[in-house]
Amino acid sequence: MANERRANDAAIAHGLRLISTTLEEAGIFVAAERDGDRIVLSGEVDSQENRQAALDVAGAVAARLGLTLDDAIDVMDYTPDDAFGDDATAPAVGPGPLVETVEGPDSLVDPDFADDQGTTDSEVSAAEAVPFFPPTDPVVRSVEPPDELEVVGGFAPTSMDEQNEEIPRVRIPDDEIAQHVLVELREDATTTDMAVRVTVVNGVVTLRGDAPTLDDAENAEAVASRVPGVAEVREEMSIAGLRRER
Repeated sequence: MANERRANDAAIAHGLRLISTTLEEAGIFVAAERDGDRIVLSGEVDSQENRQAALDVAGAVAARLGLTLDDAIDVMDYTPDDAFGDDATAPAVGPGPLVETVEGPDSLVDPDFADDQGTTDSEVSAAEAVPFFPPTDPVVRSVEPPDELEVVGGFAPTSMDEQNEEIPRVRIPDDEIAQHVLVELREDATTTDMAVRVTVVNGVVTLRGDAPTLDDAENAEAVASRVPGVAEVREEMSIAGLRRER
């Protein structure tokens, strides 16, 4: 009994470290502490997005450990003058144009931000005026030994933005493509809980299995399609909702 209690305490301590480390890497600095059967998050963040990201990470870890989560995070209320400090002077804004234009019939063109996904780092967003992209739900999995936990995805728009730089950009064998697709499905927040069977023939990926909704099946298709080497994705999954309607 004592050994089991020590193992449980060690797992919880590791989970608290995991929460703190993961959030610090994302530029979110809050405290994670144990209080009986609860994990308490406390501190200050500069946006509701960062507060929600902290709750998502801690909630995923707490659920794996069988604990509840208490939110004691404060969101700081910034005003535009705060960015310049007490001794600084805000730059003057005169009557002139805020955006430089070129004379001519095509000079007034709205800026195109279609290729700018932004950043999940709130400090970079504030300092460089880059659009802020809130982190998606984190994906947490158990690793060896059994009481260890690892956050494997969720702090970028897609899991492909976080990792897999080692995947070669040349012709990839079908069995390797299948393994990469399975990894992406497991580590993407939208598909991590789905049981999907993957087969690959000449770069054509076929997805089979059960999906709760049509949106879930389409998410699986989208995740598989962005894996390097995939020529086509054929989604042949069974939709639970459609089966019930029939």
